[in-house]
Amino acid sequence: MKNVRFVVAICAALMIAAPAMALDLEISGHYFVEGYNHSNQELKDTDATNDYLSMEFMAKPVFKINDNITLTTQFTALQDHVWGKNAFPQAGNEILPISDSNGNFITTGERDDNGFLVTGSPEVDSSNNFDWKAAYMTIKTPIGGFIVGRYIDTPWGLGLGDSTASHGSNDRHKDRIMWVIPVGDFISGAVYQKNVENDDNNLVSDQDFTKAYVFSAYKQKNWSTGLLFAKYTHKDYPSSKNLQTAVRNAAIAKQTEALTTAGALAAGADLATALAAGANAAAPAAAASTAAYETRGSLDLWVLDPYFKGTFGGLGIEAELLYGWGDVDQNGIGTDDLDAEGMGYMFDLSYDFGPFSLMAGTTFISGDWDLNDDTASPMGYFEPSIDHERGFLLTSDTSGLETTLGGRVNDPTVNGTGPLGMPMGNLSGGPGTVTGQAGAQMFYVDIGWQVMEKLELGLFVVTSKADDVPKTITGNEWDDDHGEEFDFKIKWNIMDNLTFSGIVAHLSAGDYWKQGDPSREVEDLTTFYGQLIVEF
Repeated sequence: MKNVRFVVAICAALMIAAPAMALDLEISGHYFVEGYNHSNQELKDTDATNDYLSMEFMAKPVFKINDNITLTTQFTALQDHVWGKNAFPQAGNEILPISDSNGNFITTGERDDNGFLVTGSPEVDSSNNFDWKAAYMTIKTPIGGFIVGRYIDTPWGLGLGDSTASHGSNDRHKDRIMWVIPVGDFISGAVYQKNVENDDNNLVSDQDFTKAYVFSAYKQKNWSTGLLFAKYTHKDYPSSKNLQTAVRNAAIAKQTEALTTAGALAAGADLATALAAGANAAAPAAAASTAAYETRGSLDLWVLDPYFKGTFGGLGIEAELLYGWGDVDQNGIGTDDLDAEGMGYMFDLSYDFGPFSLMAGTTFISGDWDLNDDTASPMGYFEPSIDHERGFLLTSDTSGLETTLGGRVNDPTVNGTGPLGMPMGNLSGGPGTVTGQAGAQMFYVDIGWQVMEKLELGLFVVTSKADDVPKTITGNEWDDDHGEEFDFKIKWNIMDNLTFSGIVAHLSAGDYWKQGDPSREVEDLTTFYGQLIVEF
């Protein structure tokens, strides 16, 4: 509440000063409430239904300082707040090591290097917060426009390789300096972006993650095309093998904690026996800790991203290619360096006829689950594509299934190739999920019907397979079939600024979710989702 009062006070002070400063203030944003009903998100017949409501408020104040300078900010409150949950974070040690696009472990609270949650727990809602998402200045000059600060990221091209919108609000912010110059029908520019900075203290140095871009787009009335060229330099890069061993490490430590407690209780909890139980249980964990968590490497990746988008009569064409190549210097004695290479592409055709629309297309994202060779090629690990939604359950982060779809990998071994304890997740789960690293080949059809001016109905059907799947400890390769998804959609503009969107999504689960075990039973998933949003 104090934070909210502080913001109100700032806005009030700026408004009072506006006549003297010639300051204009524009505020846009939204508030929404959404409901979920997942029949069994872990795809097991023993899984209970998950039924809950959540919410978010977002505001974007833009201060116009003068004709050439604006200051744009954005903040959220109650983001991802689940109705009826505890408002305060609590300490915990749940094993859910997932990473963002920068390679950092993330969840509702901070995690240490082994993936342990140290400031929050997934079972406690710590997200009814007040959080500044962005603050950046836009400066117009004779040589182009400059954007400096924490920018509210915008997608390039058609969404492939982009993770800007995220769920609810455009909160995938980036700290960057961007220069943009329009020349005729061309819009070109360059970006320097800091994803991770580790030089602001005396503990570590030279472990940063930076991205540099140059781009140019050519726009006509009914079509546009563009090319982006980028260089990623990540000096503290956790390869997929590094991340997998970190997950195992966290799992072993959790098992050690349980064994220590069980041993002490069984012996009557006297001090000497408790210490002995802890020492015995910790022995395998200590050995694994020494061998499993490898030195992080240094990634140098070059990226090309061309796209085309056009409408010719009733025919629409969209295509994009994402290709990255480079190397990973493992920085370890006796550790081979890795060749980094990944690719993704999408191609969609659409046609509008009267109140109906039809779209068909395909998307490919390369995967890589061979962690023992000298190549690393999971495109979803280098650059997730959260903006490229092709299926509410299989690809969207709005579904809330990024790390929960299919549960966790059930592999009891520690030193094998199986990713012990790793979340299965969907394709928006990114580096910390099995599915994010496995990639996908998808084919889909989307049918739309504009029933009336303010009411739209739709049906989206997608079939998907993983590009590269893990193997069990015995060497059996998983099945690659994700299954088929059917999304029935509705969008109703109730009145100006107020919209309801709903989806009934059904996943006919394929054998991929059996995790290489033919005897494992998987159940289909049906989800009901609805969102009521007011925008201003």
